[in-house]
Amino acid sequence: MTKEDLIAKGLTEEQADEVMKMLDGDFVTKARFNDLNKKYKEAVAKASGQTDAAAAEQAESMSALQKTIDELKTASKTAEQKHAEELCRIRLEGAVDIALMGAKVKNAKAVKALLNMDNVKLGDDGKLTGLDEQLDALRKSDEYLFATEQTLPQLSGMKPAQVGAAAQDKAPADMSYDELCAYLAQNPDAKL
Repeated sequence: MTKEDLIAKGLTEEQADEVMKMLDGDFVTKARFNDLNKKYKEAVAKASGQTDAAAAEQAESMSALQKTIDELKTASKTAEQKHAEELCRIRLEGAVDIALMGAKVKNAKAVKALLNMDNVKLGDDGKLTGLDEQLDALRKSDEYLFATEQTLPQLSGMKPAQVGAAAQDKAPADMSYDELCAYLAQNPDAKL
């Protein structure tokens, strides 16, 4: 409402000025109020729609994030399990290699090929089970795979030449050339 509208309603100009001062520009017509109220409701509805859309998008994003986290947890557990299995396999192979060295096998690779590794287990105490029985069976069936204790043949009759012992009993002038060379090789600081 303007000052002219008040004068048209029958108020004097002074009265219209007083009414306008009292309103001080805060007066809103009903049409203007309805227009502002409609715009406000549209803005609230739009903001509510945006909020709902953002909440749905956030829920979808959280769902995707949770799915990714679950996949990573599963992959981590799988990798951890594979690592533990690989570590157990390496420990078992190391223990078998040490046991084969102790059993004095000539070719560990060949003996491993003949072993049934499914029956060989490594206990928590580090002891192998199922290997000794298989090695004993292999010793009986394939003795050539294992080193045997070789004893030196016993000579009877003559003693092998003792280099140096006999040469020390003789004077250098009485030694043969070979005896003198052997004596000097064993006693490099000897004075002749």
